[in-house]
Amino acid sequence: AAAAAAAEAETAEAPFPPPPQPSPQVPREIKLEPLLIDRLGWYQLASTVIAAQLLELGKTHACVAPGSNLARDINAALPTAYSRLAAAAAAGGPDRDAAATILDGARWLWTGAGFVASSDVAVDCPGDLRPYLHGVPSELSAHAGLLKALGVRGAFTADDFARAAASLADDAGGSPLSEERLALAVALAEAASDALTPPALEQQEEVENSESPRSPRPPVVRPPPPPNTVSGSFMLPDSNGVMAPASMLIHNDAEWLLGDDNNGGGGGGGGGAGGGGGGIDVSSLRLVHPSVPASAAEILGARSLRNLYAVDKQSTDRLPCPSAFTLRRLLPAYADAAHVLTDIAEVADAVGARGMEVTLDLRQYPARSLLLPALANFQGPAITIRLIGVSLTPAELSQLLSAAAPFKLRRRAVLFGNGLVSCGHLADVVMATSAGQLCIFDPTGSALGGGGDGGEGKGGGE
Repeated sequence: AAAAAAAEAETAEAPFPPPPQPSPQVPREIKLEPLLIDRLGWYQLASTVIAAQLLELGKTHACVAPGSNLARDINAALPTAYSRLAAAAAAGGPDRDAAATILDGARWLWTGAGFVASSDVAVDCPGDLRPYLHGVPSELSAHAGLLKALGVRGAFTADDFARAAASLADDAGGSPLSEERLALAVALAEAASDALTPPALEQQEEVENSESPRSPRPPVVRPPPPPNTVSGSFMLPDSNGVMAPASMLIHNDAEWLLGDDNNGGGGGGGGGAGGGGGGIDVSSLRLVHPSVPASAAEILGARSLRNLYAVDKQSTDRLPCPSAFTLRRLLPAYADAAHVLTDIAEVADAVGARGMEVTLDLRQYPARSLLLPALANFQGPAITIRLIGVSLTPAELSQLLSAAAPFKLRRRAVLFGNGLVSCGHLADVVMATSAGQLCIFDPTGSALGGGGDGGEGKGGGE
């Protein structure tokens, strides 16, 4: 009776039967037939999938520490991926075209320290130009078909080196380059210069056992030089290691023009040409860094120091000009600078000008493409005077700089004015453009040289 009561109590406490306990199961490996796997295409990974994976890897891993675990994993996995892409490139067809479209312009080439695009890689890379330009990675050296299909070129052009130099300048941000970066800038300049140099003609071997040993050889056609689209814009380091466009720099191809204290070059700023011991003060010049070969700097658009100072004699002539000593004697006799305009007005009347315009120009003009670099100091504020309807010859201008009333000018007498002598109260250098010529009168030698011992004048055709 007690047992029956206990059973009834258990039944009352558990109105629902307990859930059945699952029996333990042993995991099993599911094996598929090789024929089924082959029919489903699971043996072959589509080239577009590999290209998409490389695309995402390049987006997220442009730079990778070479010794990191990630770099080791990528080094181990990419050879297989590249081999499958190479097989697809060799087979051709829509899969190759689709993969090329996905990776067009993308970073897909692994360098060991990150992914780069096809435009930054070439089969023949002249030296170590990392991190801007790279040679073909070792994993891809045997896959020429894949490299060609995805836009990797055989060699870089001057435009590629210019793009790399511009990136180097942007990264520097106007600061002087370190020694390592300076060496890279020089290497880029030399590589661009070599790319723009026409290939040398190979020596033709003589044909042995020919019927006529003296028969004329066919004319050798020299290949045209590559187009130079980077001249002037190529970024070069100056003497302080700061990157600048080549057109703003001067390469030193005339060491004898520099004084003993100026061999280090100059970085810019004011300063005129000095006399003295035959040297030139280069404080107003911005020279190319001496590590850059002069030939490379010239090809890339830097100006020549020798050409700037040794101006072609056919384009310039010496003009008579009063010396500083002569002006020091004349100016005290005409000490009133207020008579400058009235003196020039009398000259205008004597030569039959229709009028005279006087302008105070306070602008600072660029100091590029000047006759002489020292003239850069005279491109600032100036008084400009224009005689309307007439032009003066260089000889007449020279006469007016040392004239004293009364004197004759074009058969007319100048009774009161003193020509251009009074201009010495206002300026050290007098420039005049007339009859298609530019005349520069420098009595003190501050622009054309001479050191103040004697006047210097130059005239050149426009």
